[in-house]
Amino acid sequence: MRSGALAGLSIGYRAVAARRRGSVRELAALDPVEVNLVAATMQPAARVHLVTEHGTVCAPDMVPDPRRPRAD
Repeated sequence: MRSGALAGLSIGYRAVAARRRGSVRELAALDPVEVNLVAATMQPAARVHLVTEHGTVCAPDMVPDPRRPRAD
């Protein structure tokens, strides 16, 4: 987690209530099924924003963005 190797989230769900407006599907109610840590995510905002370890908090900007090249 701290290295940023797994910083994305993959969220599995069942749509309980949804409606279509043209090609857009609006999800009104979801039944969450699973959340997995992944190396790459389809939704850029679905990522880990905070990591804590033994009471130490890393600021959100300290968690690497997997879409950006690492400096190591």
